[in-house]
Amino acid sequence: MDKKRNMGTYLLASVMPGVLLLSVYIALGVYPFGQRSLLITDMSQLYVDFYSYLIDVFHGQKALFFSWEGGLGMNMTGVVSFYLASPFSFLIAFFDKQSVTEGILLITILKTAACGLTFSIYTRKALHLRAAPNLCFSVAYSLMSYVIVYALNIMWLDGVIFLPLVLLGLHRLQDKGSMLLLTIAYTLLFIAQFYIAYMVGIFSLLYFAGLCVVEKRFSLRTIGKFFVSVVLAAGLSAFLWLPTYEQLAYVYLPEPQSFSTGDVTFSKIFSKTLFGSYDSLTYGLPNLYCGMLTMLFVPLYFFNRRISLREKIVSAVISLLLCVSMMVWRLNLLWHGGDEPTWFPYRFSFLLTFCGLFMAIRAFRYHKEYLPRAYGLSVLFSALLMGGLWCFHYEWVTFENLLASILLLLLYGFFMMVSCFRPQLKNVLAVFALLSVCFEMGMNGGNLVDSLDSQFGYEDRSTYTENYNRKEALVQQACRLDSGWYRLEDKTRRNANDAFSLGYHGLAHYSSFTNRNMSSFLSRLGVSARVQGRFLRYSGSSNVIDSLLGIRYVIGRRAPHQDYVPAAEIDGFRLYENPDALPAAFLSSTDLGGFHIAQDENVFEAQNHLMSALLGEEKEYFTAVDGVEMTPSRYAYPGQWFSDGWCTVTKMEGEEAYLEFSLVNDKDQEIYFYMTSSGFADNNYLFLDGRILEDEKHPLTGAVDLGWFEEGETIKVQMYLNGDLTYLQMPLFYGFDAEAFHQDCDALKARGMTEITQDLTGLSGTVEVEEGEAVLFTSLPADPGWTVWVDGEQTPWNTVSDAFLTVRLSKGSHRVSFTFCPAGLREGLLITAASGAVGILGVFWFRFLRSRVKSNGRR
Repeated sequence: MDKKRNMGTYLLASVMPGVLLLSVYIALGVYPFGQRSLLITDMSQLYVDFYSYLIDVFHGQKALFFSWEGGLGMNMTGVVSFYLASPFSFLIAFFDKQSVTEGILLITILKTAACGLTFSIYTRKALHLRAAPNLCFSVAYSLMSYVIVYALNIMWLDGVIFLPLVLLGLHRLQDKGSMLLLTIAYTLLFIAQFYIAYMVGIFSLLYFAGLCVVEKRFSLRTIGKFFVSVVLAAGLSAFLWLPTYEQLAYVYLPEPQSFSTGDVTFSKIFSKTLFGSYDSLTYGLPNLYCGMLTMLFVPLYFFNRRISLREKIVSAVISLLLCVSMMVWRLNLLWHGGDEPTWFPYRFSFLLTFCGLFMAIRAFRYHKEYLPRAYGLSVLFSALLMGGLWCFHYEWVTFENLLASILLLLLYGFFMMVSCFRPQLKNVLAVFALLSVCFEMGMNGGNLVDSLDSQFGYEDRSTYTENYNRKEALVQQACRLDSGWYRLEDKTRRNANDAFSLGYHGLAHYSSFTNRNMSSFLSRLGVSARVQGRFLRYSGSSNVIDSLLGIRYVIGRRAPHQDYVPAAEIDGFRLYENPDALPAAFLSSTDLGGFHIAQDENVFEAQNHLMSALLGEEKEYFTAVDGVEMTPSRYAYPGQWFSDGWCTVTKMEGEEAYLEFSLVNDKDQEIYFYMTSSGFADNNYLFLDGRILEDEKHPLTGAVDLGWFEEGETIKVQMYLNGDLTYLQMPLFYGFDAEAFHQDCDALKARGMTEITQDLTGLSGTVEVEEGEAVLFTSLPADPGWTVWVDGEQTPWNTVSDAFLTVRLSKGSHRVSFTFCPAGLREGLLITAASGAVGILGVFWFRFLRSRVKSNGRR
């Protein structure tokens, strides 16, 4: 009967949070209960496209650890381990690309349910809490504000899921000497999400140390088993984390640390424990709310005589350390692995929420021993603290938040006091308390979802499906037009990772694992690469860059560059063909090993320089057009020009203002525009003679092709000022000689790779070297996972500025092959296999020893 009750509790602890969160999303109008979706910020920019790609992997159409779709061909190990390695990701295999948003909804609901399940198991096994109280705290844990807010980064929820199992494993280790659960929990956590696993790992070490202190057991044998479990789990998961570590060595480039926790105080941290408290998703405060039942019992924890002073000190120290880590920049950075977080600055905050729940549960275990006045004093103490927040005038602390929090606190205090006077009503009160917790956490979740919707907006499902349906037809049309090797890009893209869902070979990519050597190099050539080089867009690409990278087709509403010809049209979107697109590899006229872009070269001079190096003679396709004048509109006030070429511009608050740059074109030519600036919004469009350049979503972060202009024509470019203060340099206007470039591209094509064949993880082709030795330039991003074979023999390769692969070839005809296997994958698999063998042998050995002990005991 006890086992059946436990199973019933576990079932309800998982079903109830899932149903409550689903109710929140139904109220939002998420499909199929409306037209909305869970696509918001990272869920829209990353997960939906990566999950679409994973569908192709499960169907055998794409490789798991390498993709041609994003970043010109990229190592996917980091993307898989950071975004897709969760066991729940396998569920996406049951969906197609048009229903991937429903798959994301299902995974989100099930992960939330799993949080409730694992916490319920931990609470029952480690803290000995049963039935309705177990369910109350499990619902509070699974629907804490962290889970609701960070559901848009659902890979982080795996840490919330596995944390209780890791800690339960520590109790098993301490009480029974068993390493099995701890090793399994660590292994699953390391595989599912290494980043959050790092945070859980630090916390579990503190928890284990605290457990040893509280129970006064410092057995070297137990401590040794703990570290053996960690090492064994690391070995079992090495097949994934080792190649990920190898990839981090070159995708992570040290940057000056600018992140700061600001003036975070204890009062601000405490303010985020209020009902519905939300300030910002970007660089806001930690999300800590987990219910007023927790707030009722945490004060009682420290005044309970049955709980040892040693335990109280340990709990207080760990909680205080987490709080201080949110206030001190260096400690905050330590919890994030030393890497400055881009948005979401307190990603470990669920650990502090766990501490609060732990203390509340420990106090609740002795609830029968409290007098009614104890609950009254706790309510009064917590209510006074919350009321005191009103004095700080925090924007996110509203009267409604305070009133709801205090009323809920009074409600739970009332339940507990009635249980003191009427013990026979405890079952009825437990049911009412559980219903109240469900209502409270559901309403808090709804408030947070509404706040997220107000700040960023949950997208309609159609923003993904309509984009997919329209663009996928054009991608397929390109496949019918051209069966050879080429790349394709989209000027009207939905997001930087569209290629992963649509299945074309593209340039744009955004993730924590963008090849930053390559993106930095392209940025110096004028391509948009922001957010520490991780957000690589197609914006800024020119005729030259398109051709060098083999971008033969471009989707857009207008021709992206001069001489691009329409090849197909569907629903107002056209497929344009670039007649100068080069093959994946071609022979360079010079050795590119020493090529670098000087600091004083602008993006157009850098492109001239690169083409000159490839052709072996001085080329000047881009030439400056002088005589640029800046004219501010009313309410725009330019400051003085500084010696380094920068100028500040302010505008009157609340008024509309813009800057206009004009010049007279000196000859018939295509004109490019580029400006270095800071302070313009990402979605600020350029206006050309009062006409918006529609295809350019982010024109101020890269070079812009303004189009063809006749000699003597006046060119006027306008841009609106968004912020009160903007920094800028005088923009560059350069003319482009398309005819000269076209002739030189024909020469490079003649030296290009032919008979190109491509598979999921590589390509090969034939190259003819007519005289002496030559260097083969490729548009393959440099990655240590590449292996080059020339006529069947492995050959070393070099790079151009650490960005693209080059290979030295001798005279003659050669078959050159490029194959990809992530660096560290083979070694990781060997370590995993060896660790698995050690683990299996260890299990059998301990069972053998245990059976020997039992048999000796019987004798």
